[in-house]
Amino acid sequence: MIEIRRADELGESCRRRTTEVLVRGFAEDFAYFSTDPQTLADAFEHMLLLDRFVVALVDGAPAAVASVTEGDQECFEPERRALQRSLGRWHGLTSYLIIRNQFLGAYDGARPGLAEIGFVTTAPWFQGTGSPPR
Repeated sequence: MIEIRRADELGESCRRRTTEVLVRGFAEDFAYFSTDPQTLADAFEHMLLLDRFVVALVDGAPAAVASVTEGDQECFEPERRALQRSLGRWHGLTSYLIIRNQFLGAYDGARPGLAEIGFVTTAPWFQGTGSPPR
């Protein structure tokens, strides 16, 4: 059975597993930051704004995530020092600047009442397990 919940409803105890789904689903896109999924999860875990993510749970385990924002809301709040702890002083600083430049900031047409769904991914171990199309 699949259950859809907001990540903040699942609480801090689900933060790490939600982050792991996100970084594994976007492993190729996040390869600059690190190719090691655990290092990526360490680096990104702090920055997820849980009230801006929804999680698909399969038998209680996070299987897919997506960000849902409105207007100029952000779904990430990166902290330079946290990224530096995980990625090293210089690589962490560079990563922080890239994340701020590439992942933050609303698009030109953003306005209150207009929702944006982004960062949609399924954990690799759940991909291809659904029913085939009819």
